[in-house]
Amino acid sequence: MSLRLRLSVIVSLLYLAGLLLGSGFLIANARQRVADEVGAAAILASQLLEPLFADAVIARDQTRLLDSLQHLDEARHLDIYLEVDDGAARVEAARPKAPAWFVALVQAPPQRYAVTVGDATGRQLAIRTNPADEIEEVWTETRTFITVLSLVLLVANSLLYVTVGRWLEPVNAIVNSLNDAERGDFSGRVSPGPLPEMKAIAEKLNKFTAMLRSSKEENDRLTQMAVVIRENERRHLARELHDQMGQSISAVKAIAFSIAQRLRGTDDTSAEAATRIGAISNEIGGHVRSMMSRLRPALLDELGFIAALQSMIDEWNRDHRESFCSCNFRGVDEFGALDPDAQINLYRIVQEALTNVARHGQAEWVEVSLSAANRRYTLIIADNGRGFAAAETPHGMGLTGIRERCQALNGTLFIVTAPGAGVRIELTFGR
Repeated sequence: MSLRLRLSVIVSLLYLAGLLLGSGFLIANARQRVADEVGAAAILASQLLEPLFADAVIARDQTRLLDSLQHLDEARHLDIYLEVDDGAARVEAARPKAPAWFVALVQAPPQRYAVTVGDATGRQLAIRTNPADEIEEVWTETRTFITVLSLVLLVANSLLYVTVGRWLEPVNAIVNSLNDAERGDFSGRVSPGPLPEMKAIAEKLNKFTAMLRSSKEENDRLTQMAVVIRENERRHLARELHDQMGQSISAVKAIAFSIAQRLRGTDDTSAEAATRIGAISNEIGGHVRSMMSRLRPALLDELGFIAALQSMIDEWNRDHRESFCSCNFRGVDEFGALDPDAQINLYRIVQEALTNVARHGQAEWVEVSLSAANRRYTLIIADNGRGFAAAETPHGMGLTGIRERCQALNGTLFIVTAPGAGVRIELTFGR
C-alpha cells in the first residue's frame, strides 16, 4: 500500500472515530432532550386541561367535550384521548419519520397522565407522551451533522490525497532514477520537490548519479583505451613474429636444406638430420603463422573485413564438423568503410562468440548475420546450443571481452538466452 493511500486510510479512520464519538454524544444528548421535552409537554398539557375538563357543564355535554378534544389536533409530543366504554375519542401526534434504529436509540419510555372529567361518571382524559416530533427534529439535526462531517471527510481526504501526491512526486522520479542507474544509465536528474527533505534527497541523488556517470565515462574511456592498446600490442607482436621469427625460420630452413644437399651421399645420417631440422622449421613456421593469424588476421589488412570474416568462419567449419556456421551479409560496402578499430572489434566479437559455441554451446548450428543501412550496423550471432541462465553469466565464456568491445564501438548489446534455448547475441552501433 502506497504512503498516499495509507495516509488517506489513517485520516478516514480518525474521522470515522470522531464521527462515532460525536454521534454517540449527540444521541445521548438527544435521548435526554427528547425525554425532557415530551415530559414537560405532558405535564403542561395536564395542568392546562385539568381545569377545562373539570367543568361539569362541559363534561356533561358530550358534543362540547369531543369538540374540545378536536381543537387539540395540533398537539405536539402527546397522545390525548378520552376513555369511554364504547371507544375512545383521541388526538394523536404524528409518528416519527426517522429510521427505526435511530428511534430505538433516542426514544424515552412513554409516560401517561390522567385528567378526571367532572361529570361524576369517572371518565378520564388520558395524556400519553409521544416523542415523534422531537425525534424527527433530532434526527434532522443528526443527519445534518453526519452529512456535513462526511463532506468534510471527503474534501479533507481529497485535499490530502492531492497534496501528498504532489509532495511525493519526487519519490517516483527517485525510484525511476535508481532503476536507470541499476541498468547503467546515469544520465537522469531528479527535480527537487516542495518538501525540504525531498529536496535534500534529490540533491544528494543527483550528486551521486553525477559521480557514477563520471566514473562510468572514465571506465568506458579506459576500456576503449585498453582494447586499442591490446590490439596494438597484438599487431606489433604479429609484425615482430612475421619479421623476426619468420626470417629466422626461413634462414634455418635454408641452412638445413643446404647442409642436407652437401652431405647427401657422404654422410647420410647428418643429411637426414638436416632434413629433419627443415621439417621441424616448417612446423614451427606453421604455428607462427597460426599465432600471427590469431593475433592479427593478415586477410583483414590484405582483403578487407568481410573476406577475413568469411575466411575465419570457413576455417571454423573445417575444424568443427559437429556444428555448422552459416553467414548472412547485407550492406557489405558499408562495412568496408568502417575504421580499422571497429573492424577488428567486430572480428574479435565473432571470433569470441564462435569460440564460446565450440567450448560451451554444444550447438548443431550457428548463424552469423551482419547488416548495415545508413551507417547503422547490426551484428547477430545465434545458436541452438544449451544456453545458460541469463541472470547468472558464467565465468570464462568471454562475455566480458564482448561487452568491452561493444563499449569500444559505443554500441548496444543484448544477450538473450535460457537453459536449453541457445544463445542470441545482438549488437547494434552507429548512428
